[in-house]
Amino acid sequence: MPDLGRIPAAVAAAFRVLRHGKDGAGGGAAPAGGAAGGGSGGAAAATAGGGGGGGSGGDAAPVNPFAREDEQLLTSVKWLIGALAAIAALLVAGTQLSDLGQLTWPDDRVRMIAAGVTVVVVLVCVVVSLGLLAWVQTPGPGSDIERLQEIVRSRTPAEVLDSVSRDSAYHRGEGDLDTLLLRLEEASEQHYAAKAEVVRARLAAAGEVAPGASVLEVGVAQDRAAARTAAYANLRDGVRRTSQLDRHLRIGGRARRVSAIVLCLSLLSALSLVVFAWASHPPADPAEEADALPARPVGATLVLPEGEDLWADRLGETCADRARLDGVPVLALATSEHGVEVVTVPSEDCPEPVRVLVPVDEGTVVVGGQVQPAGG
Repeated sequence: MPDLGRIPAAVAAAFRVLRHGKDGAGGGAAPAGGAAGGGSGGAAAATAGGGGGGGSGGDAAPVNPFAREDEQLLTSVKWLIGALAAIAALLVAGTQLSDLGQLTWPDDRVRMIAAGVTVVVVLVCVVVSLGLLAWVQTPGPGSDIERLQEIVRSRTPAEVLDSVSRDSAYHRGEGDLDTLLLRLEEASEQHYAAKAEVVRARLAAAGEVAPGASVLEVGVAQDRAAARTAAYANLRDGVRRTSQLDRHLRIGGRARRVSAIVLCLSLLSALSLVVFAWASHPPADPAEEADALPARPVGATLVLPEGEDLWADRLGETCADRARLDGVPVLALATSEHGVEVVTVPSEDCPEPVRVLVPVDEGTVVVGGQVQPAGG
């Protein structure tokens, strides 16, 4: 016949086990400290667990001493990529202000190909730089411990191994990274074994399991759990700090390489922008300066062919006759496809200045000793 009077005590013990077990699963080192019932051993374990990043996932990870420098490195890379993006934005804006629409194939095929290639090059540079930024910020696959185990196997980077060997804040008195990881694995097993001993001791105290030689008293089990938790938390803190150092060195090395690459991509993009500006702004058709009159008025002589009676009405009969015989002095103002525009210089035969257009087939304008056909 079961002892019904022990049921309330058993239920209470079960609730305590469930409560502390849940805390232990979520808090790492902190539960062992709480299991000590507020004793000195439990307080020490809780402090160690907090200082060591909470054992197997405690309250808070140790402060990263390299966080600010890492952020500065990443910020410098972002600024370089921002400058590259500005070049790309300038190129995109330039497409709206360019004369690409005036290019024709195949006459301007070199310019058209150059413009298309430069746009593609700049866009590829931007995409590559963004991928490099993501690569710099990615810590890499695997957990911190897996990464450190890989460092031990490959013996690289040597900076991490040397730093751990020289600084006890990393190796925690174990001498090197190899021993630190080995001791951490042992301490982890002892840490969780001690937590299990606390549970068995409480169950035995509640009468749920038969006490035996392998079952410790609750106080003894709690003290042992506190000590093993503190040792585990101390080693775990060293591993976390080593992992932070490794990540800092990786970010620094990657940031330097990426900065150099992005600078090269920026120079390539700037050169592409110059080529695009040349390709998208073809020169205007050169004027035939040898056959065109200057824009400013110049002295010239108007010579008319024989038999042109229309000029008597335009210039006057006396002035037209003189232009047929020897020519009359004029000021040449401008030339066009329709002829040369001139103004007669007042003289005895041409008393009044007259502005006329000399058509192509109706006269000749001599400028600077050279015959200038009207409309030439």
